[in-house]
Amino acid sequence: MINKTFQTGMEYCLGDIFNGDNKIIIPDLQRDYCWGDKTALVETFVTNLIDLFNKDDLHITMGLIYGYEEPSQYLQLCDGQQRLTTLFLLLGLLNKRTANSFEQYIITDKMRKEPRLHYAIRENTLFFLFDLVNNFFIDDNLSQPINDIQNQSWYFKDYDIDPSIQSILKALTTIDEQLENKDIKDKYKVFGEFLIHNVFFLYYDMENRRNGEETFVIINTTGEPLTATENLKPLILSKITDEENRESASKSWEKWEDFFWQNRGKNDTADIGLKEFFRWVVLLQFEIINDNKAAFQNIVESMPSTELRKLDLETVKKYFSIITFLFDKKFIDEFDSYLSPQEQNGQITLFKILPVIEYIARFGKEEIKNIKRVIRFFFNLSRIDNVRKAISEQLPETLRIIKKLPNADIISLLEFKDEISKYIFYLVELNGKLQMDFLEVSYDLYTDEKKANKWYKQIVKKIHPDICRHPKAAEAMQSLENLYKGMTRK
Repeated sequence: MINKTFQTGMEYCLGDIFNGDNKIIIPDLQRDYCWGDKTALVETFVTNLIDLFNKDDLHITMGLIYGYEEPSQYLQLCDGQQRLTTLFLLLGLLNKRTANSFEQYIITDKMRKEPRLHYAIRENTLFFLFDLVNNFFIDDNLSQPINDIQNQSWYFKDYDIDPSIQSILKALTTIDEQLENKDIKDKYKVFGEFLIHNVFFLYYDMENRRNGEETFVIINTTGEPLTATENLKPLILSKITDEENRESASKSWEKWEDFFWQNRGKNDTADIGLKEFFRWVVLLQFEIINDNKAAFQNIVESMPSTELRKLDLETVKKYFSIITFLFDKKFIDEFDSYLSPQEQNGQITLFKILPVIEYIARFGKEEIKNIKRVIRFFFNLSRIDNVRKAISEQLPETLRIIKKLPNADIISLLEFKDEISKYIFYLVELNGKLQMDFLEVSYDLYTDEKKANKWYKQIVKKIHPDICRHPKAAEAMQSLENLYKGMTRK
């Protein structure tokens, strides 16, 4: 039983939290620091604190923080990360403006100079905070501007692709502007003391990591909303009980976030791309049968969180490797835009990319020629008006076809070297509107028996088992008979 520093139901001021040997750990289940990406949020937060300071408000309760100590004095934070990180950055800038007056609240001791705030989400963030604290917050160069941080020798190129680091830099700029613009230029030290002694948090002890993971989701779905991907992270990690495997899983998640951050396009964060990727995985895992296509369409449109929760780490890993493979090979010119949509991709885009991913998942990455043929086939198919007009029906049908392919060689049917192969593929492997479109079944075939008979005989001459030696000729003939009976009502 550890001797706990923080007790449930007790209020602690900022000076209690950032004190002594205490370290605040942002565990791997947490999301990135993101407040800096929302300039107005940080600006309002700091402005309100300054206003309360000017009003001599002596007791400010900033709500609950949830966490657990593991080990003693290592507070693993499950909720409160955004607020405490912003306050830590604010104290850092105040320390710089007051000749290190608040150094003890920034680092644990003067020998090791370890930051009080540790980010376990990814190593880059952890190293950056150490560098930021030691080379900027407690450095003697008080005049060094924030926009010069990225030019320093301690600032590594890898920091450019870390979303938390970039958000921290933006937050620092916003905080700095507020400190400059507000009428407290001669009161920086007093303002800092005010924050240390008058800003309070109510603490709730989660006792252990598992409780922390579960509560992280509950807190953040009932309080400030998290994105679906941020909720998914602790759910996936909580399924892994072995610590070594959990660490490996956390690194995998970090790898996914880094990839979508680097390929975020015009988006501020990696989240839209990461969420879109998880949406693809859910759709690819959906078992499509003829009577559940409405359920599939519901996932396409709204992506229920219940479906996301079914995902497991190994499945996500498998599809991520395919995504990076397609990206690295540059098979699809517009693939970059698929990874970073402003909103979720439309069904035409899904129609072009999901069957390709599923084909690779089933048959591997080795046959580059076949993969290119599949890509070309579905891209060309997506340009057909009839396909585009009925895309909500066509999308699940194409995925069903790929899932049914008996072997990789059947892909040769997609380019149809002869009409026999073409008709047999249409009659055996397709159904519904997609089948109708390819067989050129029009309304007048149902109203004009002569036209229907002519259409029927043209195909019979090619695929009838007495003429055609294709192994699926009989099956195709039966499908044709059913269609013809529907036209003539015989």
